[in-house]
Amino acid sequence: MRALRVVSLALIASGCGGGPSGPDGTPSPAPTPSLPTFPVSGVVYYDENGSGTLDAGEDARVPGVVVGIGGPTGQSASEGRFTVAGVAQGTRTPEVVAASLPPFFAAPPMAAFPVPPPPAFELGVPLRLPIGGNRAHTYMAFGDSITQGDGSRRRDGYRSRLEGMLAGHWGVPARVIDEGVGGTRSDDGAARIDTALRRSRPAYTLVLYGTNDWNTFACRRVDSCFTRSSVISMIRSIKAAGSLPVIGTLPPVNPAFTDRLAEDRNGWVVDTNAALRPLIRAEGGVVADVHAAMTRAGASHLDELFSDHVHPNDDGYAAVADAFFRAIVTPPAP
Repeated sequence: MRALRVVSLALIASGCGGGPSGPDGTPSPAPTPSLPTFPVSGVVYYDENGSGTLDAGEDARVPGVVVGIGGPTGQSASEGRFTVAGVAQGTRTPEVVAASLPPFFAAPPMAAFPVPPPPAFELGVPLRLPIGGNRAHTYMAFGDSITQGDGSRRRDGYRSRLEGMLAGHWGVPARVIDEGVGGTRSDDGAARIDTALRRSRPAYTLVLYGTNDWNTFACRRVDSCFTRSSVISMIRSIKAAGSLPVIGTLPPVNPAFTDRLAEDRNGWVVDTNAALRPLIRAEGGVVADVHAAMTRAGASHLDELFSDHVHPNDDGYAAVADAFFRAIVTPPAP
């Protein structure tokens, strides 16, 4: 009887410990209750005046941007709208994933807000461009007769196509200004770009120069040609004017043209572009790979993209427009 009583007391004592214990006999902490979660919706927009709020007339929307709120993320769709699901209750500060931004865009720090948000709440995510007093949604096409559109049926080359693509992407009209001068070389462009920038005041400057450089004897060798120094000069002028430099690689020339130097000339184009791509990035420009776009579009018959020995036809200009469009809206590769 005495032994039975001791066992019973031990059982009672073990049942009064107040909860489970760890391996060393200490009580385990109570589990932290999970917070309720809520969806948060919003819109990513181009904050033209830098006010941090979505003002009347600021109609440009930015798709493809990843927004994080306390861990969970959402990505903006074609009209800039996004939803972040599963945001835990509390005071949360939204952040933009910088790697998802198109070139030159930046997101300012944003204020914290309560979750769950008030009814009908929409989180505005502002993005800014460093264009100073230049004109938003204005793009200056700067180059030679290819920029002018020689060889296209409407004589507008890639410009009207690019306008349509940009308007569809941002949701606002875009204006691509023609500042092409036929027969000019890249050193001519470097000499006249400051005047063109003052006249047009573009947010973006789209440079497509160098095709005519081949006609100068010194440029038969890439390392003795002025193309690279001219491109550097143009990029620096563009940046000094508060515009955003997007620089096209040299397009190929028509391989089927009767010019016996066509093969050598295309080799020079490839070598020149190989030198230009890293140079453009090092100077703070964005590469619009016109050569790659035309080569892809004419993978089976490159000659079908030309109206003559150097000027694209409408199909060729469509590839040029695609190259500039992708350069403007696609986040830079890491």
